[in-house]
Amino acid sequence: MTAHRIVVLALVAGCSKGPQSTATAAPKDDAATAVATPDAAQPAGNPDDKGPTTMTDDAVIKAYYKQHGWGEPVQIKPIARVPGLYDVEGESKLLLQGGRVVEGGGLPAFTSYLRATKLAIKPPLERADVLELVAAFDAYPDIAAYDRRGHISGGKHATLEPKLAFDGTGGHLILHYWVPVTAGPARPVVPVDRWTLDLASDGKLAWRTERIQFDTSKP
Repeated sequence: MTAHRIVVLALVAGCSKGPQSTATAAPKDDAATAVATPDAAQPAGNPDDKGPTTMTDDAVIKAYYKQHGWGEPVQIKPIARVPGLYDVEGESKLLLQGGRVVEGGGLPAFTSYLRATKLAIKPPLERADVLELVAAFDAYPDIAAYDRRGHISGGKHATLEPKLAFDGTGGHLILHYWVPVTAGPARPVVPVDRWTLDLASDGKLAWRTERIQFDTSKP
């Protein structure tokens, strides 16, 4: 299978083993870039070489792990519904494209991936799949006021959890962010930014946003 990288993932070099998604922590109130993963077993710079060595996806992932000092992964499982996405050791996801691990590139690279793979923007595609792709391509909304990777997730407010909805135009990933507020008495109603990534069936991607007032006394 032709490899391509997902979402993205954002990698934390200091983790004990494997890449970690950064799209899980909730903040407090207050052109594609791919990393080449050379095969250590292959000599580099051979004048007789006619081109880059063709590597299997498993070999690329193992070389990538070795490069980062994470040892050799034993279990590498493809995610059938997302081309190029792999579950590694059951603890992390890696997106491969063109024989490389995807690391960044933003919406342009994400768009190219969707068009190249013709990923079906409909079930059984899952919310976690799209979050991984966004992370892999670092295709989060362009935010300056707060951490664009710090969308609300895993907290007590189910209403603000990431959601993936489908309609006749494609899919819509919805993320929420706490808006920083000035110091003062605690208030039950606080501003929250809702960002929606529209994933059109024709491969077009675009973020849109709106500010809402959220009652923190509610789930």
